[in-house]
Amino acid sequence: MRQRDSYKIWEEGGRGPSVVFEFTSRKTQADDLGEKFRLYEQVLKVTEYYLFDPTGDYLFRRLKGFLLRDGHYVPMPMIDDRIRSPLLGLDLVMDGETLRFHDPETGQFLPSLLESEDLRKATLIARDDAEAENAGLRAELEELRARIAGR
Repeated sequence: MRQRDSYKIWEEGGRGPSVVFEFTSRKTQADDLGEKFRLYEQVLKVTEYYLFDPTGDYLFRRLKGFLLRDGHYVPMPMIDDRIRSPLLGLDLVMDGETLRFHDPETGQFLPSLLESEDLRKATLIARDDAEAENAGLRAELEELRARIAGR
């Protein structure tokens, strides 16, 4: 898997996406439930289609999910303020103006982009600290060996 800014079917070997997320705004509201809805359902046949309105200004329900069944989208139920994605095996959960992914197997939220970056930085710092400590211990060990050999 690689990071991309957009999905271009012709660059994916002609294969369309299985899951699409649209973040609804004033400018996209009509398309998200109109033209894009029909495109994903009837042309691209995207299995799961999700709409999320971060501010709650444009959709009656801020989070909506649709599952392709027999060529048509059927609304997915929201249970306990979340929608389960059958393909992803994750729950979609609203957290303020953010859409989060929850793994029901582990009971944990997947890290957000910001959390992932913080974790990456903390890991690099810990690795650098461990390497510095190892270098210090190796130097001490060499010093002890030199003392023992000099006796």
